[in-house]
Amino acid sequence: MFTGLLLAVVLILLGVGTAARQFKGLRVLAARTHVPSDEHAYLRTQARRRLLIAGMLFLLGVLIGGSFLSGIEAHATAIGERNHGSEPPTPDEKRFVQFYGALWIFIIVMVFAVVGFSILDAWAARRYWHRVYRQMRDDHNTLMQRDLALYRQQRMEAREARIRRGLEGSAEE
Repeated sequence: MFTGLLLAVVLILLGVGTAARQFKGLRVLAARTHVPSDEHAYLRTQARRRLLIAGMLFLLGVLIGGSFLSGIEAHATAIGERNHGSEPPTPDEKRFVQFYGALWIFIIVMVFAVVGFSILDAWAARRYWHRVYRQMRDDHNTLMQRDLALYRQQRMEAREARIRRGLEGSAEE
């Protein structure tokens, strides 16, 4: 029971902390005026995805903590110990077992959803920053090509100047 409650508290705190951080990030983003539109859209969408994940973590913590604090887990354990033998379950016990199973199936589905949205968030971050990296690399290559062209032009002009000086010097003799 202690481990389950500890897990619930950690999930609730993680959800609340993540949500607070994302709300702060959205406020900072709204206050910034000179943000490129693609970066603004990415950061806003990222905060929304992470708010969704935070809400699901909070809900998971509440569901797990609630099942321990409400006595559902203790009741399920009692039914399991009593019906471990050959005694058939009562209709109320059957309904409770169905409810208990549905609760934990929902919790497991929520865990998979949190993992799925986390992977989606990581993938979106990778895609965005890869696009930024490519843009920076292309800009750098463009600048390097321009600098190389200027360097070649300067070398060519210096060579032409040396040739002209040489021709002018030999014409004077």
